[in-house]
Amino acid sequence: MEAVPRMPMIWLDLKEAGEFQFGPSVKQFISKNYGENPDNYNEQIKKLETLRQSTHSPTYAPHQNQCP
Repeated sequence: MEAVPRMPMIWLDLKEAGEFQFGPSVKQFISKNYGENPDNYNEQIKKLETLRQSTHSPTYAPHQNQCP
């Protein structure tokens, strides 16, 4: 690997996802395709939305030059 020159790293800004509520769409899908009451899944849908939001909203730690 000595003959391969080192390239500087390219800095890319962190992407952030905005608020997006997909709960109503999931409930409609459950009702239409499974014939079940979608309100039985409120807690699970809320957990899924919270997890999605936490993974799409990274925090930047400039003193560490990396994401936590």
